[in-house]
Amino acid sequence: MLKKLRLVLSLCLLLLVLAVPAVAQENGLPQQIELPDGFTISVPANWTQQADTSLGGTLLEGTRATARVFTPAALAAITEIDASAPLADILVILYRDFAVERARESQIEALTLGDHPAASYRYSSGAEEGLFIVVDFGAGAYGLFEYVAASGLLDEQLQLAKSIATTFAENIVEVDPKTGLPQAVPAGAATPITTAGGAACLVSTTTEGTAALHVGPGENRAIVSFLPPTGVYTVTGRFVLEDGSEWFQLNKDEIPSAAVANEVWLARALVDEQGDCDAVANASEPPIIPNSNIPPLEPSSEQGESVAETTVPVEGGLLPTSGSWTLTFAPTTPVSCLDTETVHIESSQLWDTTPFVARLITAPDGSTFVYGANTFTRSAPSTYSGSFTFEGGANTQVRFDVISGSEMLGQVVYNETVNGRPCSATGTLYVHRN
Repeated sequence: MLKKLRLVLSLCLLLLVLAVPAVAQENGLPQQIELPDGFTISVPANWTQQADTSLGGTLLEGTRATARVFTPAALAAITEIDASAPLADILVILYRDFAVERARESQIEALTLGDHPAASYRYSSGAEEGLFIVVDFGAGAYGLFEYVAASGLLDEQLQLAKSIATTFAENIVEVDPKTGLPQAVPAGAATPITTAGGAACLVSTTTEGTAALHVGPGENRAIVSFLPPTGVYTVTGRFVLEDGSEWFQLNKDEIPSAAVANEVWLARALVDEQGDCDAVANASEPPIIPNSNIPPLEPSSEQGESVAETTVPVEGGLLPTSGSWTLTFAPTTPVSCLDTETVHIESSQLWDTTPFVARLITAPDGSTFVYGANTFTRSAPSTYSGSFTFEGGANTQVRFDVISGSEMLGQVVYNETVNGRPCSATGTLYVHRN
């Protein structure tokens, strides 16, 4: 299995070494700038602010880029927006008004900034490249953020651009009853606007073993099961992490296999949606509970091969049941080098993310198991570890935590020294018995 991993990671790490330190010096965003109508935005310490007298927005200037931002009221003063139109269509209209050309719909990206939906369009115009972002603050209030860099320099600044845009999108907005205009309010003074009366949010998946159910929002939370591909399930809350990933809390009573957990969460990107999922209310993040406090899943009678005998041995914790198993990667992988910030890269750019199917054979005493052509040794109760060394000395360590006789959560760590700087990528693996 590990021999199938693509060694493109060294190239990605090299790019991090070359590009991230320059951005990381600015990416702390220590300077908070006050915008009209109570809004704020955070930028690097060496950026300056001035009014954009040509259009009425606020112009922000850095050493390698500039940004322009319009609060909802400032944007409404210069253009009329149809709040009933899809967000992508609103971006097309605004970009046409500002750039006097049409954005390509196929290149518009839907994303979430802060707690708000947004649409982003990357463009190239002569000697400049830019990121054009429209933020939906709710209640018909839209903000605009544009980041412009010299041609060829935008790639290395994308993280910085989105980080600045996120600080703008984190403003909480409500309508001033006196003026009828949207304004920002201090955090804690109001709740984000949601659409009232929307259809219930339901989620589903068509592939078994791909939508992991966690005890809280985040890949670092323990997995208790996987969303069954046989029904639709009700979303009761949502939470946005600092990395921008959005997580749904589900009604655990609808999922018997997850009954052992107090709460059940999954990444929004992993499921299909029905209803008004953008209107789901924000939920509180539950406390982190150590894996050892989570009881194991009861074995299923469908798993066969003496599941009851091999799932919970007297000593050594849980054992994976011998049989055919499938391994898949989490959608993103955190990557970092010494003295650089951690960035999240699509796992498909680093690894061969094709689901890996092979037979797993557990030793009778539970001391080892063989998965494909790789042997893993029990290093702690319910935990197995192994390593693989690539040509040239780069190594990968793999750890599997057994959740039940039919499910494991894995972690693969790839280390390499690039230009004298140690770098590492840590991928999350979901493994289940077929």
